[in-house]
Amino acid sequence: LLPSAATVADLRAQGYALGGLVANRVMLCVRGGQEYLLKPLRDDEAARVRVFEDAVGDALPLLHVTPFELVEMPGGKQYMIMPKYDTSLDAVSYLTPTGVTMLWEHLQEALDALHGEGFVHGDIKPSNICLDEDDTTAILIDLCSVVRVGHPALSTPAYIPRDLRAPSDDRGRIALDWWMVAMSLAEKACGEDGAALEMGNDWSMSMEELQDHLEEFLDPDVWAELQPRLTTDDFW
Repeated sequence: LLPSAATVADLRAQGYALGGLVANRVMLCVRGGQEYLLKPLRDDEAARVRVFEDAVGDALPLLHVTPFELVEMPGGKQYMIMPKYDTSLDAVSYLTPTGVTMLWEHLQEALDALHGEGFVHGDIKPSNICLDEDDTTAILIDLCSVVRVGHPALSTPAYIPRDLRAPSDDRGRIALDWWMVAMSLAEKACGEDGAALEMGNDWSMSMEELQDHLEEFLDPDVWAELQPRLTTDDFW
């Protein structure tokens, strides 16, 4: 899926100079002195992004959701080009109280915008939340998972409460986005001294355990706003 010599030449013609590999399948590229990331897309990923782009149209970019450009090359290869951010939440051990408030406010705005357009992100986790260099802005990335509400979705099991997995039938749900936000906050926004959790690949908390943990350790003002969104109304 990485760019061929012909693709590199086509991108150069569009003003992009490619750098090195920065992550699995993701390459650095530069245009006009600005750094971007180039991600090759599978056919199913490209199809999801195009549905989203066609439906939302002039409303893009949504607040606190990464802008992007879809590029299709001769031969059918498709790429997403998006800004390069300074770090992801995955690289942060824990957030300061100010950072917790900022993260919640920005994720809330991002998801309210997505849900208002009839779409869900479907794969919210720390590695899909980026921060600017001053840690004052949070941006939701990886739009390859975005689907219409109720359509088949691909989510990371570790960020879904274990008692939501079986009944969810793998459809994109508004409630699931908020539960994944809650799991991410439990991992990154409950402070140091062991209160912040580390999600594994196969283990996750139950809904009750997660809510008890957040009520005990999360900023009370943030918890008061998040708790009403943690429902199962669109699961059962």
